[in-house]
Amino acid sequence: MTCRDDILEAVRALIRQKGVNEFTAHEVVEYMRAHGTTYKENTIRTHITTGLMTINAAKHHSKTHDDFERTADGVYRLIGG
Repeated sequence: MTCRDDILEAVRALIRQKGVNEFTAHEVVEYMRAHGTTYKENTIRTHITTGLMTINAAKHHSKTHDDFERTADGVYRLIGG
């Protein structure tokens, strides 16, 4: 699995737990740490907060995915499912 795969798994779990399609990068980092991730915090945050995975973030990477949408400062939602 890739970092992106692990982040998506964590986000889906957080959404199920919270009962609302909304999360922060901090919540994802904490969830992944609690579940033994080997990825560094900065790597996880970069995936979420940049255009790597977020549709309405600046695109600084050649390959991007439209997994998340930023809905407020530091708050994201999963697109699709």
